[in-house]
Parts: sequence; structure tokens; C-alpha cells
Amino acid sequence: MPVQQIKHNNDGKFYHIAIDIAKEGAQLFDLTPYVKGRVGDNNFGLLIDWYRQGMLMNVNGAYKPIIDGLVGNFSFDKNGNLKMDDDASPVYSVGKPEDCGPAGQVTYYFPEQMFPKEGIFKGYLGLIDDKGNRYSGVDIWFSVLAGNARMGIACDYYISELEKAIKESEDDLTNHKKSMQQVVDEFVSKMNDLTNRLETQATTDQAALDALEAKIKQDNLFTQAEADAFKQTIQELCNNWIDDVKNARGGYGTLAEKEIAQDNNINTAQKTADQAVNQNVTQDAQIQINKDDIANIRENLPSYAKASDVAIMQSRMDTYTHLANGSTTGDAELADLRIGADGVTYGNAGDAVRSQFNVQHRLIDDVARANNRYDIEIGPMEKGQIDTVTGKNVADDSGSIYRTGFIPVSKPSVLVRALKGGAIALYMYDKAQHLLGWYGGYWEQETKEGYQDLAYIRFTLRGTNQAGTEVVPNGKITNDIIGGIKLYNYSEHANLINVREWGAQGDGLNNDGLIINAAFQIASKRSATVYIPAGTYRLDSTIPTVSNIKVIGDWSASDYRSGTILVDNRTNDLSTFCISFSGKFDISNFTLIGNKKLANGLALLNGGWDSYIKNVTVMQFYKTGVQFDKGAEDIHVDGLFIDNCGSVQYQANGDYHYGLELTNNTNQLFFNNCHIEHCRLLIGIHGANSISFTNCHVEQSTVGLDQNIPLAPIDHVGSSDILWNNNLLVSINKAAYTNVSADPMPFINYSRGTGTPDYFVSGSFINNAFITGMGSGDAKSTGIVSAQFIDATGPNKVIISGNKFSNVSQDNGIKLGSRSIFTANHVVYATDAGQTIFTAQDSIVANNIFDLKDNRTMTITNSKNSNNAYYDANGKGIEV
Repeated sequence: MPVQQIKHNNDGKFYHIAIDIAKEGAQLFDLTPYVKGRVGDNNFGLLIDWYRQGMLMNVNGAYKPIIDGLVGNFSFDKNGNLKMDDDASPVYSVGKPEDCGPAGQVTYYFPEQMFPKEGIFKGYLGLIDDKGNRYSGVDIWFSVLAGNARMGIACDYYISELEKAIKESEDDLTNHKKSMQQVVDEFVSKMNDLTNRLETQATTDQAALDALEAKIKQDNLFTQAEADAFKQTIQELCNNWIDDVKNARGGYGTLAEKEIAQDNNINTAQKTADQAVNQNVTQDAQIQINKDDIANIRENLPSYAKASDVAIMQSRMDTYTHLANGSTTGDAELADLRIGADGVTYGNAGDAVRSQFNVQHRLIDDVARANNRYDIEIGPMEKGQIDTVTGKNVADDSGSIYRTGFIPVSKPSVLVRALKGGAIALYMYDKAQHLLGWYGGYWEQETKEGYQDLAYIRFTLRGTNQAGTEVVPNGKITNDIIGGIKLYNYSEHANLINVREWGAQGDGLNNDGLIINAAFQIASKRSATVYIPAGTYRLDSTIPTVSNIKVIGDWSASDYRSGTILVDNRTNDLSTFCISFSGKFDISNFTLIGNKKLANGLALLNGGWDSYIKNVTVMQFYKTGVQFDKGAEDIHVDGLFIDNCGSVQYQANGDYHYGLELTNNTNQLFFNNCHIEHCRLLIGIHGANSISFTNCHVEQSTVGLDQNIPLAPIDHVGSSDILWNNNLLVSINKAAYTNVSADPMPFINYSRGTGTPDYFVSGSFINNAFITGMGSGDAKSTGIVSAQFIDATGPNKVIISGNKFSNVSQDNGIKLGSRSIFTANHVVYATDAGQTIFTAQDSIVANNIFDLKDNRTMTITNSKNSNNAYYDANGKGIEV
């Protein structure tokens, strides 16, 4: 972009810069000889002539000049665009009316410190009236780069490629300096930390050496120098003794030879003593040994240590001292010493030091655990004995012995004490719950230090029912055995109870009921969570009702083949529900199996108050599978699967049961994505209110049809506001009723009364699909249901809207009452002859009714019938 030069003298005239607001085009002025703007300049004036389309503007007296912008350093983004630095300072200045003269002349006075540092001013230059309204103006900038002032009008910042490269290099250098300084600072910090640690370690080592040196001096032990001097003295004595022995032998091999030679005047100058002796013997010379002379020689010899004694002494010295690993020279270190501590004298210093370190570790562990202690309660105890060989449960004929389940412990030393008398037998187990050993017969028992693999304890207590029991693993517990056992233990998960950690096997062979019951009871008191990992857990006894608890398992699918499975293995008390929850609860991800017994499964009682059931399967309970009772309310049920439950073996005395039963003023229950099938009696809603079923699958079964049960598979009595929305409901076909002598009940019943007088229900069916012939066994899709889909002849309002009915029998397939509303439904009749009777209903409006037979008749009495469409079997519209 060319730069317009401004002459210094301007031909003796004032300097003017002409700006046409209608033709702002990119212009660049070199102001170096005109604008004396430098760092620190104050209040210099700039004269502008304002034009509009080539004509001078009239600005005299009506406006004031305005300057608005930023001043500071700048940089370029990745696209080469200029951007102001974050620390750029704002500049704002409004002049006076007298600064505006005739012929478009306006003088702009820049404020103090317009250029506080090298950089640029970038902003707005224009006019403003007394009300603050901006009249006109242009974008403008000044630069001060190495003393060279420039000004640009309504254009991007101008800079040469060289200047731009220099600027970018300066920015990069600054950033690299900051990064390098950060690296240096981090290195200095790490070196300081290392130096401090080394100084601390050196101080600690010096203190230890000083203490060891003082101990050596105190106990008069060898130093290395003393040991070397002692060794040298022994060596010198040995050498002297050897020399003396050699001198004493003279020319003989041994002192004995010398004695013989001297006693027999044998000359050994040229032969050995043996040769001399042999020679004399050959010459029949008799050798006589003077024993007194031998004894005298021995008595006069110096007394020195034997070589074996010297070797023993050398070995002991090597034991006391040793060189560093791999070293053959230098100072040796003391290897061991004798020491006494706490009134106990140890065999060597190693045992003493190791023992004292173990004591210190135990003290530290005890303090750490005491600061993080919480209590675990195990109970209740049950009557029975424990086999002392196998560690398994055995019967107790006396009936006076109580036993515990498996109690996890965190230390190899545990104390169990009977506070109020009685005898205790204590059993120790490893992690696999194999018996390690036992002690018995005393009021107090303690495990011994030798059981390093100890993971669980059990104990039996013989005494009165109120005898107290105390267990002490780094703490203590106290409680009556009737109320259970309270055990202090330590864990990072005080509010999560894992039944496997408490001793549950989950193998389907052992009774895990005692442990799971204990976990439920303790979690209920703490409002804690019980976790039951994947496995099969046998329950030999009923789990009493608990509240304020969360139970979670490992969920696989509703097929009960994997995940967490609880199996009811009870042989008595079957009328009581196997597991019961009340109050507030949250249960999920497990299967409960009843083993095809006349037993009750899962009960939800008393309140609820925002409770949850999710992914729970209940099956093979031939009484009630799942029951909501005694005012259960505000419970959200998602993914409940009930299979093969209810009155499979119906008795004529009225002992009938449903797969799912809602009774005794239960209300505000929300069932979503649930599945109920293979139950003769599916759902009984008796005295419940505000119940909804959404996206559920409910399918009738042929099981138990030959029992002639006079009840509907889905039965509503004494209830209100029952909503069925977007469900799939499947009934069985006519063939399944072949062996039934009595008239079968409707699939869904709204009219049965109980007691005197009868009472009825109200509810709504919206957007559901009703299908016939998809049941189990011999059900066929072309069959005919032999009774109504819905019997809603009671006096209360039942709304049936937007549903799809398929294979409806024409003999009272749908019966409505006097206040029923049947609207916007899609009805497809079965293929056999007959007629549908709508009687005494309130209104039948806007329905599509298909497959009417040749007689084209329907019986409709006392009803409002309008806007319905009727079709024959071919889908052709017909008149009825």
C-alpha cells in the first residue's frame, strides 16, 4: 500500500488530513514529520478536514470531537490478523464544541499518555452531539514503532513483512523464556526437595550410628580394630607355639620319636628315628621307653590352644562381623550382638531387634485402626453346635448351646469373652473357611499368634439365653445373644456390606441364610447397602422384614441362569413371605426362586415413600409371587419379572393367590416395563388406588385351568384410578377351556363384588394391545376366546380408548357398564358366527369394528352410539 508523504513545511500552511466519510477506502499516512506522537506525549492536536462525497461538511458549533479506542502492544493470530494484547489500555476522550470549526475542520486533542509505551492506538475517530449520539466517524490507528509514527484510516493495520517477522520472533522468544524459566524453577524445586531428604536421612543415620556406638561401648563389645588386634595376637601365639614345637623335636619327626631315641641312645644324625628303631630291633636291641621322661617333656612345654579351638574362635568372629556385599576390603560392620529389652534377655540381638520392631508395628496398626474403627453387628445366634473336626454345623441335643455364623476378623489375635458366665468354644478358619483349630470349655478364649492365615472366627456359647458375649479384635463388642452380636472391625467401606466378605458361599450347597439375614438386619439399622455378588445363595429360613435398606446384586437377565440368585430352601413357615421389605427401600438386580413349593415369595409392606424395585425376578412360588400390602405406597417398579407363580394348585376352600397382588389400601404404585406370565391368576388389584401399568407384557397361561378357578386372570375389586397404558395383554384361546365345566371368567374383570354389598372399581384402558391365542400350550392364533376380554358392567366409570382388540369373540367379547366410555378403539372379531352385545353403556363413539358376520347384527341397548365404522371380513364397510 503506498504511503502518502506529508511535507515538513507544508508550503507554510497548517497541516490538514482530509477524510471523506463516504469514501473511506484503505488509506495509510506517514505522519512522522507531522504527528509528534512519542512515548509520554501529552495533548497533541491533529487537524482533520471532514468531507462527504467530496464536499466539506458543516460541523461548526453543533458537534464535539470524540476519540475511543485501545492503546498498547499487539500480536498476530494464526491467520495473520492483528489482535490487541490483553493488557491494552482503553483511551476515551471527548473534545469541546469550539474544537469544531468552519469548512469541516475539527481539531482532535489526544489525551495525556496517549503513547505510554511502544505499540499502537486503534480505535474510532468521529463526532458526537450533546445527547451522546454519534454523528459520523471512521476507524483509525496510530503506530509508534522505533520512533516512526504512522496513521491508517478505515483499513487494516499496515506493517512490513520484516517488521511482522520481527514481532512474531519477539513473541516466540518471550514464550520460550517463560517455558525455560518454568523448567528451571521445577528443577531447582526438585533439587531442593532431594537435598532436604538427603539431609534428613543423613541426620537419621548419624543418630542411629551414635546410638549403636554408645551401645557398643556400654556393653564392652568388640570394635573392628579390637577384633583385628585380637586375631593378630592369636596368630602370633600360634606361630610361636609351632616354632617351639619344631625346636623341641630337634631332628625327629615327632616328640615321641625323640623320646624313644633318647631313651635308647639312638643316633639320628644320619637317619630318622623310625630307621634307627628298626635298625636296633633288627640287631635284637631292646628299646625301653622312659614314660617319666615323656611326661616331664610334656609338662615343661608351653600350653597353647588347639587348632580346632582357633577355628571355632575364627568362625564366631566372622559371625559377629561381616563386610558389605561383594567387598573383600574395608571396614566390617557389626553383624549381631546380645541384648536385653523389657526385662527379657534374648538369645541374640537379631531376635531382640526383630521382636521389638514387631511390637512397634502392632502398636502403629492399633492406633491407625482405632482412628478408623466402626462396628459390625452379627446376629442373631442360632441354637446348635460346631463339629471340632470339620468346623461344620451339627445338632445340639441339650438345646443350651448357641453358635454364630462366620465372623470376618482383621487380626491374627482375637479375644472372645463371656461377660455373664458360661463356656465358650472358639473356632478359627482361613479365607476358604477351612477349620484351622479350636479352643473350648472356658469363659474366655483367645486365638494364638500361630494362626497367621486366620480370616474368620466362629464360637459357641453354653449358658443362659441372656448371657452377654464380648469379642475383641482391636476393640470390643457387647450384646445379649438374643439380640445378636456386636463386633468392632475395620474397613474402608463401612456403609457397604459384601455378604461374601461375611462368609456367604454362594455355591447353592451351603445355607447362606444366616449371614444374609445378619447383613440385612445390620444394614437396616445403618441405612446401609448390602451387596450380594453373583452366585446361588441357599436360604434355609425366612428373612424377617427390614426397612431403610438398599440391596443390590449382579444382574445378567431375567432368565435366572446367571447373576445373583436367591433360592428359597425352607421346609416350614412357608406361609410367611421368604423376604419382606417395608418403609423406604431400594432393591435391584437379583432373582428369587421358590423351588415350586406352596410358598410366598417377596412382600413389600407399610409405606414405601419413594422406594424403588428394579430388575428383580420372582418365580416358582405357588402361592403369591409378589405382594404389595398394608398401605405400601409411592413405589416405582421397573423391570419386575414374575413367572410361574400364583394359584397353580387351587383349593376349593378359596385359598387362591396371584402372581402379583396389590391389596389393603396400597396406592401410588408405578409399574413400568414389567413382565408377568405363566401364572393362572396374573394380577389381583383388591383395595388399591392410583395404580399405573405402562409398557408391560401380561400373558395368561393354561397352567391350572383344570382347577376350575372362578376368578379372572386380571381382577379389579374395590379399587379406583387404575390406568393401563401402552401395554400388551394376551389371553388364551377357547381350546384351552375344553376341560372346564364352569363358565370361564373374563380375561379382565371390573365387576366382581366381594362381600355385601358389592363394590366396584374405576379405571382407564388407553392405547393397549389385546391379543387372543398367544398363550402357551395348545393356544392357536386363530382360536376364539370363550369369554369377554373386558367385563366392565359395574356402576363406576371405565374409560376404554385408543386400544386394539384382536380375535374378539362375538358372544359378549366386550361388556360395558352404564358409565363406561368406549371410544377410538380398533376391534377385530373372530371368525365364527355370533354377535356382540353392548348393553347399558354410556357411549360408543368413533370406533372401527371389523369382521362382522353375514347377519350384520349387533345388540346395542340404552346407549349412545355414534360415528362408529363397521366392516365385514374383507374390510368392506357395511351398515349394521
